[in-house]
Amino acid sequence: MIRIALIDDNKEFLELTFHLLQECFFQSGRKCEIERFNDPVSLLYEIDDRDFFDICFLDIEMPKMNGIELAKRIREKRRRTIIVFLTAHPEFIRTGYEVKAFDYLFKERIDKELSNLMGRILSEVDERKKRIYMIETNSRIEKIYYEEIIYVYKSGQYARFVLKDKELQDRKALKEVLEKLHSKEFIAVERGFIVNIEHIKKIDSRDVEMEDGTVIRVSRERIGELKQRMQEHWLERLREKQLAEEKNEFLEQDYQRIMAWSREKSRILHDIRNHFLVLEGLLKHKQTDRAIAYIQEIRESELEADHYIQTDNVVVNALLSEKISLAKKYNIKVELSVSNLQDSFVSDRDWCVILANLFDNAIEAASRVMVNREIIIKIQEVAYGMILTMRNSFAGEVIDVGGNLITTKEDKEEHGIGFQNVTYAVSKYNGIIQRRCFQNIFQVSVVLYR
Repeated sequence: MIRIALIDDNKEFLELTFHLLQECFFQSGRKCEIERFNDPVSLLYEIDDRDFFDICFLDIEMPKMNGIELAKRIREKRRRTIIVFLTAHPEFIRTGYEVKAFDYLFKERIDKELSNLMGRILSEVDERKKRIYMIETNSRIEKIYYEEIIYVYKSGQYARFVLKDKELQDRKALKEVLEKLHSKEFIAVERGFIVNIEHIKKIDSRDVEMEDGTVIRVSRERIGELKQRMQEHWLERLREKQLAEEKNEFLEQDYQRIMAWSREKSRILHDIRNHFLVLEGLLKHKQTDRAIAYIQEIRESELEADHYIQTDNVVVNALLSEKISLAKKYNIKVELSVSNLQDSFVSDRDWCVILANLFDNAIEAASRVMVNREIIIKIQEVAYGMILTMRNSFAGEVIDVGGNLITTKEDKEEHGIGFQNVTYAVSKYNGIIQRRCFQNIFQVSVVLYR
């Protein structure tokens, strides 16, 4: 059973979201318990009185206490709660960084995007369940999260779990406990102890000092393995940190693109009203020739807006609008064909990673061509998923090495990072990427599966 807290001071929106969540769980065949709150204080009382919520959907704009402050209070009590922000304004996207929000939803698109988001959330919940140790007796069931376990030691017929603030016991041998944990951060350092590598403070010769100050002597047979496992563990943690930093960077880029697109949209709408007033005045005075000339002038100006994209996805709009504007500066012709993205299963973050990197590479390659600079983009939704094809003019600056296309540019490492990020995003959808060159054209095809 997954417990969900849903808070919004707008009762109509609260009910809408409640029913949409119920439908998501009905479709997934899973059980949930959803509690609705109209104010933050009620939710905090509930968290104090009862067990934690697995997921919290928080309105950002609320009286008395906004969603950000509420999220901070929830984090103080329940670090593992998945937080999703609900907002009507893109300028609030960035606020989720500091409280490690899982994602955000625009209220106007919740009926279109909630199902995809819940799919990702449920996958995250399933992954977290793999990292819980369950102690079951006739009278109780106790959950222990792996990261809370500092070490485990043998005490008679029991295994004693040392946590940050308490100890718990399970009537099992340490060998059974280690098999049940089944995770590479736990290692038996001698017959009476299992340690969590995550909580090792330092190793001095064969003495291991844990974060709580306990010093454990490691057997000669295990000290080499422990050091090797520690090195592998911290290298993996470093990679995770780098990925998290890249993720935040893409979120920031996402935010900036959406805000730029929103400002451009407002400016264009404002100017259009003024242009209509001018045209109305000219036509009222029967100055048809001047009205036609005025229209032609507008069409030749930036308001012709072949770089102003209007799809059913605000992030795709922002990305494509920005990149097409950049391409125009290099005199690159862009042809675009985008199918209905209203119910896209691809997350906003992954659109940001895939489109931005591929488009940047295409612009850079096309800008080096002397004539016939062009980029052709097709995004097509099909029954099994999504197909993205990006084709650009090309000056022959890659080589084929064992079937892999390698750039001949000097900054190979930096240039490859963007494509690595694309590959990672595509892999989340069990997708495939194909790159090929023919004549003076370079083409990237991406297939994403539902």
